Amino acid sequence: MHYIVQILFWLKIVISPVLISALLGGVVTLILGKFNVYIFSAFLCAGVIVGALWAERTRRKYGLTRFHSKLIATPDIDGYEEGEDN
Repeated sequence: MHYIVQILFWLKIVISPVLISALLGGVVTLILGKFNVYIFSAFLCAGVIVGALWAERTRRKYGLTRFHSKLIATPDIDGYEEGEDN
């Protein structure tokens, strides 16, 4: 089960650059006036590569679980004061 969660966390990091690059690829093809599959695919591939590199760097440097726990932490709601060390 641990490995499935780690894979999902890794994919969650990869998806962000992929979606942004797909949006940029769509905008570029709209500016050109005609949808070009090759340009869109190039943007999408670039997004996958950047996302995979980012996810691997995050996994090695911080750990995927720790990275995601920092993203969803809400110390202001949980009642911790700034400067408190718990």
